[in-house]
Amino acid sequence: MKKLYVILVFALLSTVIVEAQKVSITFRATMKGTGKKLSADGLRVAGALGATEQINWDPPTAKKMLAVGAVADSIYAITLTCDRPADSKLEYKFVNGAAWGDGAGGTSEDERTIPATCAKAVNDNRIFTIPAGAGPFIIPAYRFNTCTQVFQTNVNELSTAANMDVYPNPATARTTVTFDNANNTEHGLEVLNVTGQVVRTYAPQGGNQFDIERGSMPAGMYFARLKNAIGESRTMRFIMN
Repeated sequence: MKKLYVILVFALLSTVIVEAQKVSITFRATMKGTGKKLSADGLRVAGALGATEQINWDPPTAKKMLAVGAVADSIYAITLTCDRPADSKLEYKFVNGAAWGDGAGGTSEDERTIPATCAKAVNDNRIFTIPAGAGPFIIPAYRFNTCTQVFQTNVNELSTAANMDVYPNPATARTTVTFDNANNTEHGLEVLNVTGQVVRTYAPQGGNQFDIERGSMPAGMYFARLKNAIGESRTMRFIMN
């Protein structure tokens, strides 16, 4: 009987461990600079991801990646929750369209000629090794069918907004964060104090500004951190007198 209890406890612990290994991963890619046009069926990511949204290698079942830039051929991204343990190698590839293609520039094509200089498996599948920790993880944006990164993952680089400003600065009762948002992409905002503590949070919304009311915030220096849906952010300092 004691042995049975041990087996049951081990099984329960194993279930908890597997559940704790769900990680959020953002995949990013672009057709820009490849000489290829974006398919009318959209850019997709296929792979054995262990995710609710994409559970196999069948491109038609994968959701389209969403544009996060200001022009039609800019960065596309999608965030998936993957059931994979740390240090495991996740294989995936980008598909330009809703079906496997011949890689020759047809209406639908998949990656076929990824250079050996970047991590890949057989069949030109890309490899992302799951880091330890809960994430979320953002994979650098790659040009389709290449190992070229469009830009590095950087918490200070926001691809969906431009010309961020905080005015008035210094402020007394209220200040406004403004930015250019050509695609009306949703952004959220956090206000942090000098110790890095989040003291105010604004839910994601479209548009191009956030009004920060002084309220109970003491006089001092603060940081306005603008964020988009794939974890990119830009931060600006402001002062409340």
